[in-house]
Amino acid sequence: ADRISFQLIPEAVITGHVYDENSEPIEHARVLALRYRYLNGHRHLLPAGFAITDDRGQYRLFGLAPGKYYVSASANPMGLGVHFTYGPSYYPGATDASQASPITLPAGNEFPGVDLTLQRVGVFNVRGRVMSGAYGAPLRSVFVRLIARADPFVNFRMGGRIKDAQGDFDIPNVRPGNYFLVARLLVKGKWLQARQPVTVTDSDVDGIGLGLTSGATLKGIIRANGPAKLTSTRIALRPRNGIFFRSYSSRVDSADGTFGFNGLPDGGYLLRAFGLPPGDYVKSATLGGENVLDSGFEISNGETSGSTLD
Repeated sequence: ADRISFQLIPEAVITGHVYDENSEPIEHARVLALRYRYLNGHRHLLPAGFAITDDRGQYRLFGLAPGKYYVSASANPMGLGVHFTYGPSYYPGATDASQASPITLPAGNEFPGVDLTLQRVGVFNVRGRVMSGAYGAPLRSVFVRLIARADPFVNFRMGGRIKDAQGDFDIPNVRPGNYFLVARLLVKGKWLQARQPVTVTDSDVDGIGLGLTSGATLKGIIRANGPAKLTSTRIALRPRNGIFFRSYSSRVDSADGTFGFNGLPDGGYLLRAFGLPPGDYVKSATLGGENVLDSGFEISNGETSGSTLD
């Protein structure tokens, strides 16, 4: 029999320090090695390595495959009365990933001296109230979360639970930026949800009202050019920009080609079809008169742009 040979590639390493604006080392800073990847048809800067700085502000990102990497760092100082955070900053000194410079790593090499200096950024509170409307939901069980709109896979996210029976919430230590504020609650086997864009600039954000809804209902139908056996076909909806909740799928009725979804949370979705007959593919997908096959569609305030996904 022919011999099979495996060539093992040595892993690469990135090392450096993280400093504050006074050139003092920052301990417990979070350092990421990032690479561009395609996810659900979109290009995202995703983590490929993780490290924490020591008491000298030093870090070591190891176990990296050869290729191009971007390095970022951030830190959250702990203690009472701390109203600032650090970062994120991208090597060699950018505050935006689009302005960062990549590091090319050959196999087995150590790339030293990747130092980053972080600047203080003020943090603020986001406050508001979750309302259950006619559902009579136990609001203390609701979990609210802030997710960065720019790139939820990498960027800042945080949240907390409701603090009283009236549904009031207070999320502290929020950096300036654009977010989605989301809330979700399971009541008697049914999900209630809410989503609202929030922008934090240079002050606290107060008085936000989040009204829980049962989500959107969407019906669909598959029309085939000729006979098609749809006994194993499923239609899936996946979050388009970050993972707000989860993916949804529906089995297609093989008799009439219909399918449907209930309780879809607000957000953007991409359409995927699985288990199509051999040789068949999805030629088009329309919702409300718009082609959504590649771009997907949005659900806002529990409603879609059309009633039937064709």
